Amino acid sequence: MKTPFRRICLLECVGMLLLTQLLLLAFPSMSVADSIDFVGQPGCEPGSYCVSPDNCTVCKPCHAGMYQNATNQPSCMPCPLATYQNGTEQTACIPCPLGMYQNESGQAQCRPCEEGTFQNDTGQESCMACAPGMVQGEKGQDVCLICPEGTYQNASNHTGCANCSAGMFQNETGQTACRTCPTGMFQNLTGKASCSLCELGSFQNATNQTHCVQCPVGTFQDESGQVSCRRCVPGHFALEKGSALCKKCLPGMFSPKPGQSACDVCPNAQVCPKSGCSNCSKCPPPDISNTDHTACVMCPAGMYPVQGSRCDACYPGSYCFLGCTKCKLCPPGSYQDGPQKASCQQCPAGQFQPFHGKSECLDCRVSFYCPHSGTVEPVACPPDSYCPANSVEPHYCGTLMVLNSGKTGCSMSSVLTGIVVTAVILVVGISTVLFYRMRRKLHRQERDEQSLLYRQEPTYEGL
Repeated sequence: MKTPFRRICLLECVGMLLLTQLLLLAFPSMSVADSIDFVGQPGCEPGSYCVSPDNCTVCKPCHAGMYQNATNQPSCMPCPLATYQNGTEQTACIPCPLGMYQNESGQAQCRPCEEGTFQNDTGQESCMACAPGMVQGEKGQDVCLICPEGTYQNASNHTGCANCSAGMFQNETGQTACRTCPTGMFQNLTGKASCSLCELGSFQNATNQTHCVQCPVGTFQDESGQVSCRRCVPGHFALEKGSALCKKCLPGMFSPKPGQSACDVCPNAQVCPKSGCSNCSKCPPPDISNTDHTACVMCPAGMYPVQGSRCDACYPGSYCFLGCTKCKLCPPGSYQDGPQKASCQQCPAGQFQPFHGKSECLDCRVSFYCPHSGTVEPVACPPDSYCPANSVEPHYCGTLMVLNSGKTGCSMSSVLTGIVVTAVILVVGISTVLFYRMRRKLHRQERDEQSLLYRQEPTYEGL
């Protein structure tokens, strides 16, 4: 009984060794332990397959990327598209997760979606391109990102949004294009969600602009976001570019037309007493305009208006009363020796002036007299009188006097001459007599004083 049993056991052991060697030769990756584990099993379980289709006593596990969901199968099946299996001896494949795909069968892992694409569902064979207005800059994403305000993307499958150019804007997300800045607005930066209004003193009449235009001189703009500037009204001006307001013309100046960059000074003899004049008022004659053309004034006495803008002084020999329009010459019989005088002076008695516009009077000549002030022509002396220079009346010779030959004065008559000579002789004689008498009296007094001095006795101090 022992011999047959030992013979059967020996044959079975040899057979098992031979089978193990065959399995190792057929499947080099299988370990001896694996071969031994599957040997003698009643059949191959799911997740494995039979090495020999005729005798399913030796099983091998399904590799990664493969699966088997039935028993005693001759092979494993590759994971279908959109799935993967990264383990061995598996009975099913795993759908690719969000953000990944697989377009080949029998794979141990899924592929991540490339930049610019996404996958928001599991078990997909491909990724979807990000639509215009959306982007994705990373791999393996399940959503696309919406382009924020100030950016856009006009193509699909892009990794980033583009900034709106200067002069453009975008105030909504996920847009495929930017919008141009309208008139009256500008944008000088990129990637902006809005445009800026043109400031006061500027305008913009075109779209898609990066800056506003300053209002030219003579114009202004007092509101923001405008497409044009307004002209300054008459009486106002704008000297500089970019004015938000026009300025009023100063008193004494005017601006007759709209759109002026400066005001003009009022013409001669015209004035503007307040600011903001569009025209000037004429001064009534003989008034002139003052130096700053703000009021009409009258020239002071002794001066006359010139071109309605200034007063000039009258020259000597002329005069001008308050309010006159021009200087007048002094009439005959008068004079004026200084400038800027309101009247002339009459020649004093003893002088005359026969001409107009003289600065001095003439002395009456010899043999003529000027009896009163303001004499125009001197009067000849009567035949029985004489008149020296500057005479105001004729002179007559007195008693015992006669005119000299030149009628320039009086001379003594012969009778008066004799009387005068006699009187002179008498005066001289009397004076001589009186002189000698006075002299004798003085000598007498001197002698008396000397005699008195000798008769006096001497006195001594202390006795």
